[in-house]
Amino acid sequence: MRGVVVGLLADAVKLTANYLAFRAGLTQVIFWQLTSTYILPAEEIVQPLGILVGALVDITVSASLGVLFLYVLKYTGSEYLWLKGLGYGMLTWAGLFATLLGPHIEKKVPQDAAGILVTIVAHACFGLALAWFSKLYLERAD
Repeated sequence: MRGVVVGLLADAVKLTANYLAFRAGLTQVIFWQLTSTYILPAEEIVQPLGILVGALVDITVSASLGVLFLYVLKYTGSEYLWLKGLGYGMLTWAGLFATLLGPHIEKKVPQDAAGILVTIVAHACFGLALAWFSKLYLERAD
């Protein structure tokens, strides 16, 4: 359960970074629209139910990633915690987001370099937030 909470809190940081970039005009879409591209047609990802589907996908994945990150720390220790968090966030971006979602996003949502950079920065924020919230959890557990 603690990993779920860590993942959800880190997701909130990632989503905040994405939303601020969206409001600043650096990207045309929010994350929940991007995650819904994996399972919905293009015309549905901008609709409220499509965004809800994307939210459920994102929240489920982020909660799972939080659990996995705590297991990583359990077996590798908390040394270099910030580097592990950042690396985990970047691995998440490269493995899940760019590789798995990328082809679906490319077909359904117009992308440019600025929008892609927003996703990279947001995933870096996600990884660092995972490290931060894991640190808080580990300090309380001791």
